[in-house]
Amino acid sequence: MILRRLTTAFRKQDWFTVAVETLIVVFGVFIGLQVNNWNEARQDHAIARQLEAGLIADASIILEETRENIATMSDALEAMDALFDSLIQADSVLVEADVAEKLSFAFYLPNHAKRSPALLEAQNDGTLSLLQDKELRHAILRWDRLLQSSAETQQSRREFARAYLSSGVRLQSLIGVIPFEEAMSESGGRNELVIAISLMGGTLEAELAAFRENEEETRSLLIRLGEGAA
Repeated sequence: MILRRLTTAFRKQDWFTVAVETLIVVFGVFIGLQVNNWNEARQDHAIARQLEAGLIADASIILEETRENIATMSDALEAMDALFDSLIQADSVLVEADVAEKLSFAFYLPNHAKRSPALLEAQNDGTLSLLQDKELRHAILRWDRLLQSSAETQQSRREFARAYLSSGVRLQSLIGVIPFEEAMSESGGRNELVIAISLMGGTLEAELAAFRENEEETRSLLIRLGEGAA
């Protein structure tokens, strides 16, 4: 319709009509493009809000798991310290049930939280860039790197720990199977167990510090995302 009017106007050399019809076409194209841009911006905003909601949910779970692990490791260190004190006192009488209970805590090392599924998906499909706050994006990536690093470092500590935990693990497996004094002797005696507990104590303290760092970083991220964390 517009093309027909333009053709007619050209033939009649009606330049005013040509100008008006051209402006109508240009304006229509402009409005169409603008509406398309508005729709894309609205969709991007919705995706960004969905990503933030996913990050809040994941970080909240990670924070809860981390705090539970901190409490567990604090109990483990307390049990280890008590067992260590008993072992270094040569005249102390070791009670089988007490040693077994403390060993079950002392050599337990919980895993660090897994990375955020929402963030991994956003990194794969490129939607992380839709978050307009540059500092928030950097905070999210820093948090993710810390979780990765903590898990990798823990794996290295586990491999290192295996070399000196044999006496404690051996004692755990023998308690209740053979007489306690025989189990102690078979696992290397007090001296071997003292060395194992001392070294494991250092590992647990380092891991506890890592868990606490993760807790603080996760809590800070939740505050940035607008979800207050006590």
